[in-house]
Amino acid sequence: VCAYDYFTGDYVTFNNACEAECWNAWVVWEGDCADQPIYGCMDPEALNYNPEATNDDGSCAVIPVCDASETQIIIQTTALDSLNEFGVSLHWSLSTDLGQYINLVYDYDDFQTTSYGCVADGCYNFYLSDFSWVPGVSSAEVILDDEVSSYVVPANVFSETFALGVNTEGCVVTIPGCTDPEALNYYAEATVDDGSCQYPFICETGEEAYGYVYGSLPNVALHIVSDAGELVYASQGEFDWGYAYGEFCLEADVCYTAVITSEWDEESEWYDGVFGVSTAFEDVAYAVWPVDENVWAVPFSLNGDCEAMDWEAYLGCTDELAINYDPEALIDDGTCIAAAACDGLIEVEFVLNGGQEPDEVGLRVSNEAGDLLMDMDGYTGSSIGCVPAGCYTVEMLDSSGDGWNGAMAELFVDGEPAGTMALEEGDYEMQVIGLGMNCAMAVAENEGGNWSMELFPNPGRDHLTIRTSLVSGDEQPVVQVFNAEGRMIADLTHVAQGTAGRFEVDASAWAPGMYIIHMSQDGMTNRMSWAKMR
Repeated sequence: VCAYDYFTGDYVTFNNACEAECWNAWVVWEGDCADQPIYGCMDPEALNYNPEATNDDGSCAVIPVCDASETQIIIQTTALDSLNEFGVSLHWSLSTDLGQYINLVYDYDDFQTTSYGCVADGCYNFYLSDFSWVPGVSSAEVILDDEVSSYVVPANVFSETFALGVNTEGCVVTIPGCTDPEALNYYAEATVDDGSCQYPFICETGEEAYGYVYGSLPNVALHIVSDAGELVYASQGEFDWGYAYGEFCLEADVCYTAVITSEWDEESEWYDGVFGVSTAFEDVAYAVWPVDENVWAVPFSLNGDCEAMDWEAYLGCTDELAINYDPEALIDDGTCIAAAACDGLIEVEFVLNGGQEPDEVGLRVSNEAGDLLMDMDGYTGSSIGCVPAGCYTVEMLDSSGDGWNGAMAELFVDGEPAGTMALEEGDYEMQVIGLGMNCAMAVAENEGGNWSMELFPNPGRDHLTIRTSLVSGDEQPVVQVFNAEGRMIADLTHVAQGTAGRFEVDASAWAPGMYIIHMSQDGMTNRMSWAKMR
C-alpha cells in the first residue's frame, strides 16, 4: 500500500496496511507509490469518460432518459471573455416557480459546461450570474425539444432571473416565500406562497410545554396521551439517529402518559437516551431510557400526582388501509400488514423465519400447472401474492441435508393465520395445500403410491435415469429440473415424449450439487431430489 508519512511528509510504500497503521501513516491507495492510480469515470457511455482512468471515482455523468410526461432540457454556457483566465464565468441554477431546485447532470471543461436533465411542464425560474471582467459578453443557451433560447446578464449587473416556461405560456419570475403577514417568517417581497409559513404556538387553555426525546436508537417516535384517551401530541423522528420534540398544551389536573417507540433488536448493544417535558417555569418530567426496551412509557402531569395508565391498550395498527387496522389504536406499533389488491382472489402470505442457518433454507410454492409462484430463502422474511382457488404445492428444501434447524414457515390466508410448517430432517419435503377448496384427494393420490418415480444412480455423475409409472394418462408428462437455489436449469418435457416410463438424461453439463426432479401429469405431481457428485 502507498501511505502518507506524517513525520517526513513523504509517500512511502509499505508491505501491507497493517505496517502502515503501525507507522501511523495514512493509506492513500493500494499498490506501490510509484504506480499512482488515475481516478476518473470508467464508463464508456458517460459524458466524462476517462479512457486513462484506472480507478472509478463515482463521478460518471450519464444523460438521463426522459419519460413521456417530461421534456429534455439542455443548458450550455461558453466562456467568451478573453480576459477571463479561470474558464467559464457564468453560473446558473434552475428552480420551479415555488423554489424547488432542479438537479441536472453536468459535463464540463475549461471553456464550456453542458447540463442535461428532464423537467415536467410548468413555469421555472432561471437564475443566471456572470462573474467575468465584462458582464454581458457571455451567454447561456437553454434547449427545450431542440428549441434554443439564449440568455445574457445585462451590462453593469452581475445577476438576473428569467422566467422559463416548459410547454406553458405566460410564465413570470416568481419570488417564493411565506406570504402570510401573521406568520413568523413572513416575507414581504414574496409573490407566491411556497408553503413555508411558520406560526407561533398558542396554548389557549392550560400551560405551554415542550417535550423531547433524545437517543441513539433509530426511528424514534413520541406520542402523548391524556387520561381521557385523547392523543394530544405526536412526533416522528426524521433521521436514523433518533430524536423527536415539539410543543403542546398541558391542562391542570390532567394526567398524561408519554409513549416512546423505536427500532431495537436483541442483537443491538445498549443505547442510551432521555425523555423530558418542560414548561417556562419547571421541568415536569425527566426519565432515562430503560435498558433493552424499544417501547416505554412515562406518566407525568403539572401537579406531579399521576399513576401509570394502561398505555398498551392504545398500541396497534393505525393504517386504515392495512389488513389488521385497529380503529381503537392511537399509537402505531409497527405491526401493520399492507393489504394486497387481490380483486376477488385469495391473498396468500408466507413468513419464513430462517432459523440458525438461513443460507441453507429454501421454500417454493407452485400451482397445479407447475408454475413457480414464490421462491424464498432464509433471508427473505416474507412473500405475499394473490392467487385463485386451487391446490398448491409447497416445497421445503435444505441445501446441507440436515433439516431446517429451527427455521419455520408460517402461512397467512387473507390476513389470518393458516398453519405452520418446517423441514424436520433431510433435504426435501413437499406438502399440498388447498386454498378455497379441499385438496385431500390430490394429496392422497400423490402420497398413496398410485404412481412412483425412481432416480438412479443416486448419487450420480453425468448420467441420470428416471423411471416412473406416471406416463399412463392422456396428457403429456412435464419434467423439470431445479437446482438448490430453486432456479429451473432444465426442461426435460421433450425427453418424456413417446416413452414408456423410462427417461435417459444427460447431466454432464450440470454443476455438482443437489437437484429437484419435478414431474407432473393429469393434475398429479411428484418430486424427488438427486445429487450429482464431482
